Amino acid sequence: MSLDDLRKMIEEYKDYVLNINYPEQEILKMLTLRDEIENLLLNLEKRGTDLEADKVRLETFDTIIRKKMKMVYRKLTASLNPVPYREERKIPRSHWWWYLDELLKEKRAQARKRWLIRGGIAAVALLAVYIILTKIVPQPKQSVIYQEKAR
Repeated sequence: MSLDDLRKMIEEYKDYVLNINYPEQEILKMLTLRDEIENLLLNLEKRGTDLEADKVRLETFDTIIRKKMKMVYRKLTASLNPVPYREERKIPRSHWWWYLDELLKEKRAQARKRWLIRGGIAAVALLAVYIILTKIVPQPKQSVIYQEKAR
């Protein structure tokens, strides 16, 4: 296969990605096409073909898939279970588009971690304010407090 074939495949992939509201079966075709593109990229690289522009273009569409990962995964799981599918075909981890379930778990874990960090920072800030207001800022003397109550 040639560079022209690669560009046609990337164009077809673009059509899938930009119109991602396809039925579930089309998601499987899109991911399979992405496999074919990856294999062709590797073959062309071995031949010394300059693929930088094509890789940048492909990465643009991959970014869209990553942004819509949850929807793509939902549609994929409507037609098959990706875990046994990956295992049967021995799909490498470098083909991330077949590992959307794991990527979603990582994304959730990162979100939880961010919230924990933010919560920790907020707790430390509140503790610091409490310490400043109760220990560092001078408290009024008892005589001043009684005078204010008398007014």
